[in-house]
Amino acid sequence: MMNKPNLFIVSDVHGCYHTFVELLKSWKPETEQLIQLGDLIDRGNHSPSVVKKARELHDEGGIFLKGNHEFIDRKSTRLNSSHIPLSRM
Repeated sequence: MMNKPNLFIVSDVHGCYHTFVELLKSWKPETEQLIQLGDLIDRGNHSPSVVKKARELHDEGGIFLKGNHEFIDRKSTRLNSSHIPLSRM
């Protein structure tokens, strides 16, 4: 799974979709393994969009760990409305 020579590690996105996408512009997928250390959701206004993007990246080989906010908000309206089960990550 991790056959790339470098790591690109992200954490504490907290629902800030636009910041997340901007940060991903620095990621070099050819040579860097994407690892997200949790807390995709919570404070920002775009948690469903962040989860959707994370699912896409996970399906492409990104590694996503659940943080405390994913465990706390697992049944929140924000996540359920995104139609993306966090449990698949």
